[in-house]
Amino acid sequence: MSKSENYYQELMSHRYVSRRGLFRAFVSAARPVTTPILPV
Repeated sequence: MSKSENYYQELMSHRYVSRRGLFRAFVSAARPVTTPILPV
């Protein structure tokens, strides 16, 4: 692993302590923001 890659992983692990935060951000970016979360 390169030094920059390692630094990036360290930064991410320290910045986003909660995996849920990353997951929510990923899901939000994956689907339209206007889409309601509640099931129809």
